[in-house]
Amino acid sequence: MTMVERAERKGRARAVLFYMMGGILTVNVLLPLLPLERDGDPASKAVVLGSWLVMIALTLCNLLPIARLTRHPLAAFMDDEATGAHRIKALAAGFWAAILSGAVLAIVASYRTVGAVDAAKLIITAAMVVALSSFATQELRAAR
Repeated sequence: MTMVERAERKGRARAVLFYMMGGILTVNVLLPLLPLERDGDPASKAVVLGSWLVMIALTLCNLLPIARLTRHPLAAFMDDEATGAHRIKALAAGFWAAILSGAVLAIVASYRTVGAVDAAKLIITAAMVVALSSFATQELRAAR
């Protein structure tokens, strides 16, 4: 298998992984909002918030062109000009998702109390999920 074929295979796997990460982020932010029995332990909130922050950090690292910093020859094939353009478009889509979700939350908060942590988590998650989905979709379309 040539280096180009390996890069294409890994690029498709990365796109599928991004879809899965978007789904996990969505479940992670919506699960605490369900009307379930609350855990009285104050450490539980810290664990949930910490796990969400770790997931956001890992997701953000996957969206950034960090592979360029490695000297691996496969990284150059996977991070070409088209991938860079897809990344820019995906981050722009994430920006607009953050603006839109912030506006929606401002409207919702005028009728119902929304905690600051919940609002921040919803806005950041919306931006990340849209950016991940946009990048993955563009990469899969380009791989056809």
